[in-house]
Amino acid sequence: MSRPMMNRIIFVLCLLPMIAEGQTHCIRGEKVLFSCRLSRSSKIASVCASADLTKTEGYLQYRFGIPGKLEFVYPPTKAATQDQFYWRAPRGIHELIFQSGDYYYTISTYNFGEEFGDEIPGGSHFGIITVEKQWGSGRGWSRKCATYPKGSFESLVGIPKDGDDLLP
Repeated sequence: MSRPMMNRIIFVLCLLPMIAEGQTHCIRGEKVLFSCRLSRSSKIASVCASADLTKTEGYLQYRFGIPGKLEFVYPPTKAATQDQFYWRAPRGIHELIFQSGDYYYTISTYNFGEEFGDEIPGGSHFGIITVEKQWGSGRGWSRKCATYPKGSFESLVGIPKDGDDLLP
């Protein structure tokens, strides 16, 4: 391979994380409830909703993968999706939880400035994706977002089931 070609490839590979940063798996007309690129990865995690999402109308979906190539979509169809998610909002934390197969997925956003009355200048904002074999066990994997996620879970209040129902 020629040196100029190699330089172009390296340049494109260096740009990929920056390109992915501004992207989401949500499509035009959908609400972005959560979207971020995972740290040390080009993969994006997004939670997308139809514009008409209510407790009985519209849909909600989690989408994961690299830009333009989804690896995992939950639920796989857009029918009755609200019943397949749980929502929790303890102090300063917003969590959307679902179960796929034997695994529990928790998509979390944290704003510790909110929890501590904004004592921390600008707060401490971040998002985490956690996958566990048993919900709340702490055994599994977690990946932090590279930057604070786009979107907000606040419009989900009263739509999915109460996540506290999952507590042991």
